[in-house]
Amino acid sequence: MTRRKYIEILLQTGFVAALPGEGFSKVFLKGNSDYFFEKTQFKALEILCQTIIPKSETPGAIDAGVPHFVDMYLKNVVSPENQKLFEKMFAGYLTHLQNLKISFIKTSKVLTAQMEKDEKGEHRQFIKGLKVMVLKGYFMNEKAIRQSFQYVAVPGNYRADISKKELGKMWIN
Repeated sequence: MTRRKYIEILLQTGFVAALPGEGFSKVFLKGNSDYFFEKTQFKALEILCQTIIPKSETPGAIDAGVPHFVDMYLKNVVSPENQKLFEKMFAGYLTHLQNLKISFIKTSKVLTAQMEKDEKGEHRQFIKGLKVMVLKGYFMNEKAIRQSFQYVAVPGNYRADISKKELGKMWIN
């Protein structure tokens, strides 16, 4: 079994998310992979990831190591044909932003609005694919998932009539 196939199986079964500690995300935060992106592309990827999951009271995409996850996922899991397709769509999207004179040097309301608009238009496939990878990477980080959801092995009494406001964070077990 190849390393690529092994990682793909782990990701598909959700095994990686169940690793102790921060699991796979420790590798992503250190950036221990052959890089898929060049440095300038990686910086643009960081900004796009942070635009999708900005930092708030919970960690943002960068804090959770998502750009490194996407980089490693594309390099080690995605097929060569799909790597080329992603590269083409990524370059096309960055060119699209440049033509609109939208900066992808830092996150902004203009970039966020444009991504929302593009998700319904010509760049729908790229943005939806990027969002899927960003969410996979984010929820493989223990710190991110524990701060986004309440986690208790046995969540307590069942009450069907509890309001969302009273509940607070959603439960996950």
